Amino acid sequence: MTGRRPAFLVRAALVLWLPLAVAPAALRAQAPPPAPGATAAVAAASESLRLAEGLLARGFHDLARKELAAVLERRPPPETAARARLLLIECLRAEGKASEVLAEIERFRQEWPGHPRSGAVELVRGEQLLALGREAEAGRVLAPLASAADPNLQDGARYHLARLAEAAGRTAEAAERYAAFRGLPAPAERPYVAYAWLSEGLFLRRQGDRAGAAAAWNRLAAAAAAPAAVRAEALFRLGEMAFAQGDHRAAATADERLLREWPASAWDAEARRRLAWAHYHLRDFAGAQTQVIHWAADHPAAGVEDRLFLAALCQAGVGRVPEALAAMRQLLARPGLPASYAIPARRQVAAWLATLGRTAEAVAEAKAFLAAHPAAPERADVAYFAGEALARAGSWAEAEPWLRQALAAAGPSWTFWPAAPARLEECLRRTGRLPAAAAAYRELAQRGELAGRPGFLLRAGQLAREAGAAAAAAADFAAVRERHAGAPEAVTATVELAQLEADRGDFAAAELIVAELLERLPAAQSEQRSRLQLFAGWLAYSRKEYAVAVERFRRLVDAKPPPAVAVEAKRYLATALLDGGNDAEARTLFAELLKDEAAPPWPDPLLARVEELFFRQGRLAEAALACRRLKLAADPQMAGRGRLRLAAALFAGGDAAAARAELAPLLAEAAPPAFRKEALALAGDLDAAAGRTDQAVLAYTAALQPPSPARGEAGARARLGLASIHFREGRLELALEQAVGAFVLENDPVFTPQAMLLAVRILQRQGRTQEARTTWRELLQRFPVAAESLRDDPEIRPLAAAAAPPGA
Repeated sequence: MTGRRPAFLVRAALVLWLPLAVAPAALRAQAPPPAPGATAAVAAASESLRLAEGLLARGFHDLARKELAAVLERRPPPETAARARLLLIECLRAEGKASEVLAEIERFRQEWPGHPRSGAVELVRGEQLLALGREAEAGRVLAPLASAADPNLQDGARYHLARLAEAAGRTAEAAERYAAFRGLPAPAERPYVAYAWLSEGLFLRRQGDRAGAAAAWNRLAAAAAAPAAVRAEALFRLGEMAFAQGDHRAAATADERLLREWPASAWDAEARRRLAWAHYHLRDFAGAQTQVIHWAADHPAAGVEDRLFLAALCQAGVGRVPEALAAMRQLLARPGLPASYAIPARRQVAAWLATLGRTAEAVAEAKAFLAAHPAAPERADVAYFAGEALARAGSWAEAEPWLRQALAAAGPSWTFWPAAPARLEECLRRTGRLPAAAAAYRELAQRGELAGRPGFLLRAGQLAREAGAAAAAAADFAAVRERHAGAPEAVTATVELAQLEADRGDFAAAELIVAELLERLPAAQSEQRSRLQLFAGWLAYSRKEYAVAVERFRRLVDAKPPPAVAVEAKRYLATALLDGGNDAEARTLFAELLKDEAAPPWPDPLLARVEELFFRQGRLAEAALACRRLKLAADPQMAGRGRLRLAAALFAGGDAAAARAELAPLLAEAAPPAFRKEALALAGDLDAAAGRTDQAVLAYTAALQPPSPARGEAGARARLGLASIHFREGRLELALEQAVGAFVLENDPVFTPQAMLLAVRILQRQGRTQEARTTWRELLQRFPVAAESLRDDPEIRPLAAAAAPPGA
């Protein structure tokens, strides 16, 4: 689900701190039947008392209260009157009428000061004082009870004292008092222990100790003798906390157990709702749909809007976008739909219309949305969807104002920052307005909330330079260097400034400027001098005089300049060595540089190149080091690439769990579409390797989903993955279709030859020898090294022999 979604409504904790089932024995004692020969008044009072007890036990508090009042009006014998007063206290307490409870307790204390159940009444008094916020009085009442002979009174007093300490902000005392209950058993006759465990979990979660909270609730969930309602709430809280942390797997496990063991608990509807959302976030759209069906059947009147919203998202999740669109429009047709659902629902409608290429409808929906919700945060998304739909349709001029409107409304953490400015640039480029594109990036760079992103100003300069506006480009690059001197973009800006001279072919002038500056700078300004020497090396490098560049950079490194300059010099030296054909020394230098955690930031393009260098050589540790830096890049595109390639390196190195953790942000709905497709393809490999075939098929299929299926390495990976699964399960035609797609549509050096080999095997098993031979020859031609390594394979040997040239 993208954008703002309706809040997952979880009912606030209704812990009945002294529940009816936990009330002291005196408050639950049943009246005996009237004795033989009792007077009519006594008998009537006794019957009314028994009726009141029955009503109270069934939750009919108002009726029970009337019966108890009638009993007390008849002035029954003291024993009956005391019992009626106790039950009236319990009744008022169950209704939450704390002040009236205290009034009745005071009458009881005055009428029966030495009653055997006075301790239980005092416990209720302390509880009610605490409920009213009268903490000092509550403490004075509860403190003596903490050493009472009755274990249940002890438990109750200590439990309420822990709550009191927490309410008063004495967290250390509260923690100590709650912790005292951990080693106690939780038998049915001591229910306060279970309530203390539940409350300790809530307390620890509020303190940020999620592990401690989980331990308390797991202990309670396993206590077979604890009250069922409390154990059910413990499971609910475990699921609630896991869901809030984004651990949807753990949330689903807790909620499934809750619904299985206590299907009629007070938490049933909320748990069912959360379980459905957990499946959705786990990309188990079919499972989410199943839970939606159960949710509707068990609780038809609860959370209807939320249920319909999720059902529509699930339809889109399984690729049925037209059906999802229809379902979302049905939700929007509901009278009185709250804005919390109407706004995200209309946003999804606009997104899906754009996805389906229904451009006119997408634009109309965007206009209607902005008219109805002009201040909604989603307005930037909706305007972008309209612009994106128009751009896809080739209506570049019409798309431009929508994209500008989206950018104007977007905040700094907007999902579409990488895509929207690039799309606006494309629109202006397509209409021949490169200076306007540069101006658009310049405007973004001037916005206060985006001032920390030098990439906008750098791109403005690059577009100005491309448009031939050298002066404007130079001003932009100079501004990048001045405002973001320590950023990687500043290095790029320096390169761009020098390249402006190179564009004119005046390298000598550039060299002269550097030489003159070096002469004027005093020796004391060693860092500035070393940076100019670094620049001189770059000038040689930029005109492809790699031997000269290597000599200059090496001389600078040997002079031991300041650490920051030394690192840059080594980087340039390694790059010049690489471009000059000395890969071995370049890799040695890059490997050393990657291990220096204190080094200044790397230029993102260089990191990407170095990562590729090591990854293709199978040096996964160095590739991972490069990716760990690249994923922290300011440019979201570079950061996404770094995270994606880090996951690939970790997976190739055998650490599937770490790879999956890196992929998680890229699999989210809000991730950039291109990265999400690549991440889905890699997630498919992770699932396949773990034996989760169904999840792998879903991931591969989603990666290849129109309108923007994965291409290149990701496309080949996904098609090969599907082909391999079909092949293992005996569906040879489907396997062949996907394998052929992987080498007809893609040309990846790793996965395409594997797909070709799989196609050869399938064709051999189908008896289609001629087609197998043709595919083998193509494999030999396109990937000779890979093909040569397979010649001795039993299924390949006959083809390899037949395909050998004369005289081989």
